[in-house]
Amino acid sequence: MVRPIFICGRNFGGVNEALIDELYAALGDSFYATRSAEEADGILRHATKTGDELRATFIGGDGVFESGVTSLRQELGADAFSELMTFAHLGRGSGNSMIATIGKMKKPVRSLRRLNEGDTDGLEFLEIPLISTNFEGIIGGRRFYSLAGIGLDGQIIRDAEEHRKKGGFWSTRGLLGYLASISTRTLPHELRRLFEKLPDVTFNYDPEFVKKLYLENGEMRNTQSGKIVNETWAVMLGGIRNVGNGATLFPSRQSDEIEMRVLKGPKLSTLPKLFLYGPRLFLDGSPDASVGEDYVIRRGGKVTVSFQDDLPHPVQVGGTYDGGSSRVTFGYDQATFSVLNNKSL
Repeated sequence: MVRPIFICGRNFGGVNEALIDELYAALGDSFYATRSAEEADGILRHATKTGDELRATFIGGDGVFESGVTSLRQELGADAFSELMTFAHLGRGSGNSMIATIGKMKKPVRSLRRLNEGDTDGLEFLEIPLISTNFEGIIGGRRFYSLAGIGLDGQIIRDAEEHRKKGGFWSTRGLLGYLASISTRTLPHELRRLFEKLPDVTFNYDPEFVKKLYLENGEMRNTQSGKIVNETWAVMLGGIRNVGNGATLFPSRQSDEIEMRVLKGPKLSTLPKLFLYGPRLFLDGSPDASVGEDYVIRRGGKVTVSFQDDLPHPVQVGGTYDGGSSRVTFGYDQATFSVLNNKSL
């Protein structure tokens, strides 16, 4: 027997009490509105004891998705985790990274009622690889998602979260909120660093699973483990091609692999190129060898990123600030997961 479970994050910005009431009416006892990831974990843990085959649906934005993926992995295990999963993206979050990949659920009540009745004819499920992270941060531990990063990437997420906590008109979610936090918080901080030496970073990995990508001709080559990239600004990883608000940050990622982009620190001499590179980064992801390097991580591979200054650098996992660390291991988890393509509804 397949038992559907629908978990909605109450604290997600796109969810209101009216929607929750509608979903309760449409889905009945299969629907749960939770206030935390821990509460969702408890629901899944209890459900696994019934012996039923579970099909979990998470309702919300990118943060709810990331929490749901981690919960499924931890509570149901690797075998069950590779089973079908549905994510009802409402498209009302801050980054909306997953919309370009799986689409927005335009009529959630009607669509979820259909899934609750077991009607899956004609629906398409997409395979997405997982990035695992392991470090000792404020939250720390092992998390799973399709996006992760350390450095500037984490700084932008942390600044945006702190900016939203202040409240007010400019604390809105979405692209406008990000632009406001970047201009008032991130940019002043990063401009000061133009006159500082950024930390060197060491990358340790197995060359069998991690290769440098030469995007001009699509060639991949082995590089030596223990490689040092001088004055690194950010390390970003993606199991999907598009990130916040549709930016194509990982254009070269193929199915069954993760792309890692290393962004070198800005200098006054390279600042003009950086300004040219920035807009392209959010339009088509086009790289420039003078400001970045690209790597491909294949299934089973992992990379340990070590900042040589031994200071905590901000880490983001799935678009959520996850603490600070000077050493993080990113990996391509052995299992992918199947998620419903909302465009097929």
